[in-house]
Amino acid sequence: MRAFAGFMVLCRSVCLLVVLIAAAAVWVVPAAASAHRTARPAAAKTLRLQPAFHRLGSAAYVITTGRFVFAASLFFSTQALGVLIDEQTGKRTALSPPAGCVGPTGPLPTGPEIMGGPWLLVDCSDALSSELKLYRLTSGTWSTVAPDPSIEQFCGAPGMSTCYPLAVGARWVQFDEACYHCRDTDVFQNLQSGILRSDPRNASTIVDLNSPALAKRVCRPLRVAPGGSLFFDGSFAIAGSSYGAYLERCGTRLRERVDPAGAPTGNAQAIIWQSGNTRLTGSHQLSGVFLPSRRRFVVRIPVFIDYPTQILLSSRHLYVVDNNSSVWVAASPKPPRR
Repeated sequence: MRAFAGFMVLCRSVCLLVVLIAAAAVWVVPAAASAHRTARPAAAKTLRLQPAFHRLGSAAYVITTGRFVFAASLFFSTQALGVLIDEQTGKRTALSPPAGCVGPTGPLPTGPEIMGGPWLLVDCSDALSSELKLYRLTSGTWSTVAPDPSIEQFCGAPGMSTCYPLAVGARWVQFDEACYHCRDTDVFQNLQSGILRSDPRNASTIVDLNSPALAKRVCRPLRVAPGGSLFFDGSFAIAGSSYGAYLERCGTRLRERVDPAGAPTGNAQAIIWQSGNTRLTGSHQLSGVFLPSRRRFVVRIPVFIDYPTQILLSSRHLYVVDNNSSVWVAASPKPPRR
């Protein structure tokens, strides 16, 4: 793989967070409920929340899957890959790059780590060969995945080409293939059999990297707009397109406008996103909606935290990475008791 692939990965990973796929975890679409229009709840005042944040440390970014959160080291190092947090037990594990993991300038990972399913994926490719390392989160063991020869051939092609893993799940790893004169293409390799599949996505189908079938039909009446995305949390979804972003729900005609300035993030109780351009406006708040009530809320970020460059809502906590690469954490917003 190309030496500059790491930079491309970082750019692409930030841009594609809203598309779903990643890294870091694939969200399953449940079966459709009865197809009736969801009644709009009675108008309720937007809740204003001010959770107590404390500094976790410094990191380049944070990612999550299930009960695990990974805070990546600011600089690639032979000693420090990052810190893995088990939110169920509170255990923190400092991870080092696996043995033999090399990058363009030495024994370092080639690009950002990816989480999904039971795995933390590390790209250990260099200019001569492609190799992925998978860290099983529950057991702490490493295994190796060799990309299919056709992927390897594309990665080694001369000219302006890039090739890198984009997302991983329990059964599949997703690769991005791009070059100067060709269309950007995603391909999928099965982690058990090694079989390759082309991109199955269309207006009624999304990718499920945890499913043996890879493809999963979108619950009715939801559809994926051309060039758009669906970000799922249970039966709810944020549907993004060139016309804006909307909150939708399986089995209903719900289509409620939201205005995420950044990639939305969510858990079983809420979906949250950045409010406006915090860098230009000086705004220190996030916006969100509780599920299933659809009650709107805002989260006030203390002034001692610089403007957010990333937000992440795990199963239990809200993480904010600011412009100084400091990671701040607070309890996940909870819906009010009725």
